[in-house]
Amino acid sequence: MTVPNFYHSAADAISAVNAAYDPLGNNGVYHFGTTTGLMVPSTIIYTTTERWRQFDLFTYGPEESEVIPPLYNRHYTGVMRSNAAIMHIAQIDMDESLKQRWIGEARFLRALYYFNLVRLFAGVPLILTDYQPMVNPGGITVDEV
Repeated sequence: MTVPNFYHSAADAISAVNAAYDPLGNNGVYHFGTTTGLMVPSTIIYTTTERWRQFDLFTYGPEESEVIPPLYNRHYTGVMRSNAAIMHIAQIDMDESLKQRWIGEARFLRALYYFNLVRLFAGVPLILTDYQPMVNPGGITVDEV
């Protein structure tokens, strides 16, 4: 499915927003690894296992291949889908109140994904379009995100 073949109707708009929600679901953003990765560095969970102790002490790195890439990728899948919905639903000729609601939901989802990303990784690439390459241009702070 390409952009010229999609984003023509209200049904396309709701499908785009549903796709932005999808990374939250089964085996998604709040899957065990993500949830644990978010809670261990807090006071919610205390662990003595070395693997999770690295999260508790904020000493983990990209070599945590079982946890880090899926955490990062699931969140950015949500960001990119949210961006696509925000950009393209605005162009659909449909009920204005529904259009604004669905764009608002996509903006909330993007904010939620970035909220988690900065809690896990600090400064991360800030991508606000659906075609921008995911390259960290440097100098992006948590406050900017």
